[in-house]
Amino acid sequence: MAHAPRFFNVANNITLARLVLTVGFLVLVGVAKRWTYGLGFILFLVASAGDILDGYLARRHGVTTDIGRVGDPLVDKVLICGGFIMLLDGGQFPLLANWMVLIIVLRELLVTTLRGLSESRGVPFMATVWGKVKMFLQSVALGTLVGGFALGLLQEPWAPAAQLLALYSAVIATIISGLYYLGRAYRLLRPGWEGGPRQP
Repeated sequence: MAHAPRFFNVANNITLARLVLTVGFLVLVGVAKRWTYGLGFILFLVASAGDILDGYLARRHGVTTDIGRVGDPLVDKVLICGGFIMLLDGGQFPLLANWMVLIIVLRELLVTTLRGLSESRGVPFMATVWGKVKMFLQSVALGTLVGGFALGLLQEPWAPAAQLLALYSAVIATIISGLYYLGRAYRLLRPGWEGGPRQP
């Protein structure tokens, strides 16, 4: 008889470690000093790399769990949404507009709600390539700001163009992925759709 994957397997341990790193990253960015941004940037890079590693190990060793499937994207949302919100407070990033952060946060809340609704009806709501592209571009944008400030690169002539490119790419990917997940949730959850819940 096959045994269910343990909660404290290698993939879930990495997810928990990523959560600790994310909290440390947010605290350091909140201090808003150049050296804390530097340390925070290192934690951000490690936490982002862990996002790739935990999913790979879960699939490689067959230890995918419900906790991991829900916890991994939750940590992503805390990292990205929390990071952008903290950057708004410091005033060091004038090109980061409130509406950009609002779109990112609203999209994450929407998808989290849709995932919870889908899972409550017994319909798995797995990540897709659009979600992965969105996460990658959001991470690039956040890393560009935090790393640029830590390394003193934001005063370079090319820095505004790089920031705007990274930010607008992240926002556009956020909108597209949000619309995609909204349509996907409709197809999965509407009565009568094959593979979705049906009316009795």
